Amino acid sequence: MTNSPRFFQLIGIHVLCWFAFIVYETTINYFLSVPIHLSTIYFYVCNITLFYTHAYILDLTFNRPEPSWTLALSFFALELLAVLLLKLAGDYLTLPPHLNFPHNKRVLKAYLVTDLGRSAFYTALATLYWYRGFNATLRQEKAAALMRELGTAKDNAELKASLADSRNAFLQQQLNPHLIFNTLNFIYNAVYRVSEDGGKAVLLLADILNFSLRDTDESGKILLADELEQLDNLVRINRYRFHFPLQIELSLDGTPGDQRILPLILLTLTENMFKHGDFRLQPAFITMNITEGGYLRFSTKNTKKHLTADRNEKGIGIRNIRMRLEHAYKDNFILETEETDTHYHTTLEIQL
Repeated sequence: MTNSPRFFQLIGIHVLCWFAFIVYETTINYFLSVPIHLSTIYFYVCNITLFYTHAYILDLTFNRPEPSWTLALSFFALELLAVLLLKLAGDYLTLPPHLNFPHNKRVLKAYLVTDLGRSAFYTALATLYWYRGFNATLRQEKAAALMRELGTAKDNAELKASLADSRNAFLQQQLNPHLIFNTLNFIYNAVYRVSEDGGKAVLLLADILNFSLRDTDESGKILLADELEQLDNLVRINRYRFHFPLQIELSLDGTPGDQRILPLILLTLTENMFKHGDFRLQPAFITMNITEGGYLRFSTKNTKKHLTADRNEKGIGIRNIRMRLEHAYKDNFILETEETDTHYHTTLEIQL
């Protein structure tokens, strides 16, 4: 809706971006000794109008069931012709009146080349701007369509298995691993000189990311010992993160041995605790019990933050975990959450 706060926020962002861009170009021209005239405002209005007109035409001709290249090219030609005529009119009106016609003709030809180049630049910029929004909308529509399809076939075991496998693959393939680790290596080298604790936190984060990208076995599981190692890394990262002593009591009864578990289940539950918990006054508890028969009981308990704006996000995380557990363990697990005004308690029991 055009009267929504987000709409006005978007307008403000656009105005701010254009203002910054114009200031940038004007500053460059000033240092290059390029004359700056009042007529410059007119040409910026033409260019900005071209930007939004081109984006609108792209949306009109391609964001439809049957995209029309013919219609799009026709509109592109008309918009380009219109903006060039407007710019040439502005160029003509800014020419000194005492110059003769042949000289004016040569100058206007030079202006035409410049106007054409600037128009092409703003057209390309508008295309990138439109494509970014179009691509995001396309992804959302595909995701919504997938969720509707899954909703109508939620009792189909084969479809649920496909969803769980796809979700795991999506989580592991979102970013190129080389990009992640090269970036983290750069960040580590930059941060370690300033903060030793910050550098250590980056290394721990890299270890967790490397773990999340590892291949699983045929059943989609990894060693429980590896998951617990990364859980410890997550706790250590958060000890570096907060500016006060982190009150966390972590206890483990039993040994993981060669037991296996779905990856990132325990990490996600622990990360939820850090995200929504308040550790300043009362300690948080992470408790694990592993029996010789391969029965795991994992629980977290923490004091809640006063802010609850992200409660829905927390609910989505729990639902995603439950979906993965149902696919992998059928009825051989229990996932319970208990929430009061002050505390949040999560319990997970699995027959591994």
